[in-house]
Amino acid sequence: MKILIIDGVGLIGETIARKLLENENVELKFFSKDPMNLEIHGENVERINGDVQNVEQLMVAMADIDRVLVIPSNDDLPQVMQGLIETMSERNVQKVVFIVPTEVYDENPAQIEIEGDLKDDLLLRNIREATDKIENSGINYTIIQPDWFDNRQDRYQIAQKKPAANGYDTDLQKKCVDLAIRALISEDYAARESLKV
Repeated sequence: MKILIIDGVGLIGETIARKLLENENVELKFFSKDPMNLEIHGENVERINGDVQNVEQLMVAMADIDRVLVIPSNDDLPQVMQGLIETMSERNVQKVVFIVPTEVYDENPAQIEIEGDLKDDLLLRNIREATDKIENSGINYTIIQPDWFDNRQDRYQIAQKKPAANGYDTDLQKKCVDLAIRALISEDYAARESLKV
């Protein structure tokens, strides 16, 4: 199975990649503006220096790809996502897994003070627009919405989108990694679902 990771050069992307590489049948491609910063090496790892806004580069990167993992880091995300969707459709990519902040659904409870919400934050609005594009695209997707990263527990809950955020009581890194791997490995797991964890 070949998986393309787009903009996944942070902690979550690298953690997911390391876990995926424990499966000898998985091959990874990293596509970003600076993939050489990755601390991940191996025979099953390829790094592609490219711009997600360049459709021709995306077409090359998605050759023979089965799944795509997107961890957003781009201000022009709605435009980028449209290009990704079109390229995935043309390349017959089976599924995209998209990790977004819960705030894109404006679900933070009032008792938890967080700076920025959907109406005030341009990046969140762009991520929300990109999320809506995926949900309305007809392609197979799983959207994962982590609350906060606190590294406290191994227990976590999975819910459909829209319940209120619970607060700082779960190990979000572990749950994001677990869900992303399950969704990437299985075409049917959480198909066309948006999961809040």
